[in-house]
Amino acid sequence: FLAPIVIRLLYSKDFLDVVLILKFALLAIIVKAIIWPLAFIILAKGEKKLYFKQELLGDAMNIIFTILLYEYLGLIGIGLAMLFNYAVYGVYVYNVVKNKFQFNFRKNTLGIIVKSIVLGSSAAITVLFIDYPNAYWILLILCLMSICFSYIELNTRINIKEYLLKFRHKLKK
Repeated sequence: FLAPIVIRLLYSKDFLDVVLILKFALLAIIVKAIIWPLAFIILAKGEKKLYFKQELLGDAMNIIFTILLYEYLGLIGIGLAMLFNYAVYGVYVYNVVKNKFQFNFRKNTLGIIVKSIVLGSSAAITVLFIDYPNAYWILLILCLMSICFSYIELNTRINIKEYLLKFRHKLKK
């Protein structure tokens, strides 16, 4: 949402091409957030060799996808390589934990994943096809929707108001 502004503030306008990487990397990070914890199931189950092999595979795919897609698509290829890498790696890891450890997502977790992917895809599509001055309004709406969604989901788990009251009480002590 704020990438062009932050890049100008921290670096210079010469670095704005980095936004091209972010166009797909945004969605890749959502996929990574879903899959990355699953990889630790393998490690937690004591399967160190399997974990090492999967990480080696993921790193090798990352290098190959990045080199190939950068060569053909430039900076946007780097973001696309991230997305491809996490998608392929994610399918592999999910199949391993599902088949070896009988892992399945809970229904409410799948709902959160779907909502996150829809919001992330909407943001990625927006920055791909709409130039930045015009994209800000759509991205602002998507950002606010994401904040509201995150608040509602978090509040169902920890009762945020009660938690903040307890936190404030501890600070007063």
